[in-house]
Amino acid sequence: ATYEAQAQCSPRPDTSAYNNSAVCMIQIQDYPAAAAYYKKLIEMGYTGMETMYMAKNELSGKMQSYASKKDRDAEVKLKVASEPKDSVLPNKQPEIYTTLLQILFQESKKAEPYNFTEFFKYADMAIAKYPEIKEFPLIKGQAYYELGENAKFYEILESAAAKFPT
Repeated sequence: ATYEAQAQCSPRPDTSAYNNSAVCMIQIQDYPAAAAYYKKLIEMGYTGMETMYMAKNELSGKMQSYASKKDRDAEVKLKVASEPKDSVLPNKQPEIYTTLLQILFQESKKAEPYNFTEFFKYADMAIAKYPEIKEFPLIKGQAYYELGENAKFYEILESAAAKFPT
């Protein structure tokens, strides 16, 4: 609800609210709700990457974060702040895929018979988007192992071993 309200009022609504909600759902062990939030984050293209505009506050001597580059630069120009620097927060999407896949894997094993359809959909998306992350094909292989599809399991394992020799 927070995101929807912000989307109507702000040119850049805070998508991190979905990420925070997903983390909260994991903490209270409501995994289906966490999965729903993670799916929404993926659907929205959320990466969590943003530029932080920092400078040293001349009065306190501590680094301070600014809402915008313009705000920070104005304070530096006024000599209220110094040592400006930009830092980019890392991409959270691989972590979002990892957590979602772990949830979907466990939830898929609760079904009788096992149903990994949704898990495979997101595993394929993760592998396509982040082919350099070896955990994604490995967890997909584990799902085939759980299904008793050993030939597919070994095929994925051998492919991953060739692609990621260490």
